[in-house]
Amino acid sequence: MNESGSLKWQLAAVYSNYAFWVVFGVGFVALAGFVPPPAPTAGPEAIAGLLAGNAVVIRVGMCVCVLASALLLPWGAAIGAQLRRMEPEQPWMVYTWITANTILVILFIYPCLWWAVAAFRPGFNPEVVQAINDMAWLGFMGIIPTALIQCIVLAVATFRDNQATPLFPRWFGYFQVWCCLLLTPDLVVYCFKTGPLAWNGLLAFWVEIFAAFAWNIVTTVMTAKAIKNTSWLPPAGNRSLEARLAALERAQVAM
Repeated sequence: MNESGSLKWQLAAVYSNYAFWVVFGVGFVALAGFVPPPAPTAGPEAIAGLLAGNAVVIRVGMCVCVLASALLLPWGAAIGAQLRRMEPEQPWMVYTWITANTILVILFIYPCLWWAVAAFRPGFNPEVVQAINDMAWLGFMGIIPTALIQCIVLAVATFRDNQATPLFPRWFGYFQVWCCLLLTPDLVVYCFKTGPLAWNGLLAFWVEIFAAFAWNIVTTVMTAKAIKNTSWLPPAGNRSLEARLAALERAQVAM
């Protein structure tokens, strides 16, 4: 495949993130109606009634959310490819990013499965349904550790990029650090049923959703710009195998 075709596929992969937000939003918000989330202090009958009253729509919504979660895989792979360009001699960054992104996808899927299970048998024991709902919300809002690692990897890679024309501007590294800090409060969501750190609280839900959306979209936009940065390629018409190898060697020397 020529460079033009490769770049188009990379752009398609990174832009799959936009499809993720649209499809996941349809399933999670429009169908399941999980925004705003129910209070952690809601009783078993209230939670069971909420899930039973919209059982079919919630199950359909969770099917949509599970499908949407898979769209984060090509997105993560496209970013991993740019990390490889930035740190060809430090593959641990790429492996860490890809691993963390894969785990993030799994952690998106499992809470959706648990909500689907909770809505699968309307009229079931309310206390059991409440426990499954707790497991789903705590799991969904507490998936932060892998995202924190992803922020840190991108920040370190950005600060270490010594190319003449860095793939990412330096502010992008600081942006990753700030996102990491904004997402950190969700690490303690398991400890609170009320207040700003509960799963429906100001910090644990609303600030995190804003920070996650900003991080996701800005990272997508900047990665797309990095993919379009073809300064490391030889001029058009002179892209033989030898020319491409020489260009890659020069890029490595510059690092």
